[in-house]
Amino acid sequence: MSRLKRRRADPRGPCRSASLFRNGQHNPDLLAPCYNVADARREDRETRIAFTSDLHVDAGPFGWQAARLMPEAVEKLEPDVFIMAGDISSDLSDVEDVLSRFDSLSCHRLFVPGNHDIWVAPMPGESSRTKYERDLPEACRRSGFHFLPGRPIVIRGVGFAGSIGWYDYSLRDTSLDSQISIDTYRRKRFRGRMWMDARFARWGATDEQVTEEVVAQLARDLDELKSAGVPIVAVVHHVPFEELVARTGKLEFDFFGAYMGSRAFGDVLRERPGVKLAICGHTHFEQDVEIDGIRALASPLGYENERPEGVESAVRKSVRLVELGPFS
Repeated sequence: MSRLKRRRADPRGPCRSASLFRNGQHNPDLLAPCYNVADARREDRETRIAFTSDLHVDAGPFGWQAARLMPEAVEKLEPDVFIMAGDISSDLSDVEDVLSRFDSLSCHRLFVPGNHDIWVAPMPGESSRTKYERDLPEACRRSGFHFLPGRPIVIRGVGFAGSIGWYDYSLRDTSLDSQISIDTYRRKRFRGRMWMDARFARWGATDEQVTEEVVAQLARDLDELKSAGVPIVAVVHHVPFEELVARTGKLEFDFFGAYMGSRAFGDVLRERPGVKLAICGHTHFEQDVEIDGIRALASPLGYENERPEGVESAVRKSVRLVELGPFS
């Protein structure tokens, strides 16, 4: 049973490129630590971490307006680390464009992609796997961001590890199992509506297989940081805890909760006491919840129709700051 408590609401270059998958197996090269042990030194103040997610600039002008305003909003917070937790755009050039807008920041910049970021055209030869393993890390390198999945890093005595996350339908509303089969979730279609990963996420593997692979990668990264003896921030685009999944009681909406994330990510975080913060995206609801000693946070921008207050206010609200000390 989760102990749930609600709260009030010049970077180093990335490590050498490494593939998460090799011939269908985990790449053993990712077991090599990607951080400098000297970075595990204790600091005399808490580390300031700014974060946001889900700009969705390919959905219309609202996201681009936010992208233009956001660097200044981040700079005003004077963070040591800025995290973009996924879902910028399905267009790789958009992702690089948005990330490059933050090049004036003097802080470390970290990126974890979301499901929209790995979308590809439904054509032969197009691969989400290639986009995740090669294209997005290269775009981050060109933009001055550290691509976090498979490349943990220690900054000012705080460790950071990340993953795109994924889903295996374990966060579905099980009270609906008599009405919705697992095969229906796998098809990602229900009552005339489609979860668009069905068309554009092309891993060459089942959702369960992808989830198993990326969970294993995150576990290895967290274990590397454990050896450094530092508090850890886990950044996972998909939500790692059921408590972060919105339920409405409306069948057509709650069906899509199956694609919010996986219990397996939450299990991996709970099993490692060094994890103090979990930052996610994907949900378009602001979150700040303590679950079994882990503070779980989400601060998405989201779509224009979800932000009636207007873009300037939405940007101020969606860029949040949290502080974590080396002894937290």
